[in-house]
Amino acid sequence: MDPEILIIDEVLAVGDAEFQKKCLGKMEDVSKSGRTILFVSHNLAAIENLCSKGILLDQGKLKCIDPIEKVIDAYQSLFGGSQSNQWENTGNTEFPLVILKAGLNVKGAQPQHMLSLQLDLKSGAAHKDAFLAIDISNSAGITIGQAIPILDPFIKDTPSTKTVEVEVDLPPLIPDLYKVSIWLGSHNTETFCWEKEILGFEIVDSPTAGRNFPHTHNHGFVVPNSRVQIN
Repeated sequence: MDPEILIIDEVLAVGDAEFQKKCLGKMEDVSKSGRTILFVSHNLAAIENLCSKGILLDQGKLKCIDPIEKVIDAYQSLFGGSQSNQWENTGNTEFPLVILKAGLNVKGAQPQHMLSLQLDLKSGAAHKDAFLAIDISNSAGITIGQAIPILDPFIKDTPSTKTVEVEVDLPPLIPDLYKVSIWLGSHNTETFCWEKEILGFEIVDSPTAGRNFPHTHNHGFVVPNSRVQIN
């Protein structure tokens, strides 16, 4: 192919990893040649890496045409999860183990933030002992990590409400909006409750002291500690 305009619709939703890799490579080659690519996708990471400008459609209507970062932000505001640090269950009470309330606070400062969560749980039906997992995703919807404080099931089946407090040491995350999902179950193959993206928090400062140019997702989501020595 040698097109002036290359139109690609959800090509990353099909094919194996090798096929997708070839597609991404072809799109990068075409874009570097100065030609235009119209890339239609829900894969935000690929969109951010490939595109400089975006068009957001909602129910077939044009919402905005802007630089890609602004379009992704607009998309997240329409369809993203909660950015609140408090959540209360308003209907999902039929699970064997139910989250009634959840709250979080971000403590500390870069590069040593800590996530503090408090969960009010109640057994809705007889269940095995359970444990919990906490998924953290970024504004592009990519899960960047999962915390499991205790691998052995420790949440008992009792009639009273239980309060569980969890502390998660965060890595040096880049500035972004992050979402928290909470899973409860007795085994990785047995889920009692999974509340997705019910809490959110924002990291404002760079993990690198004195950095005055922005971080971008195409260079990763964590800034590893590093050192240099000149002999």
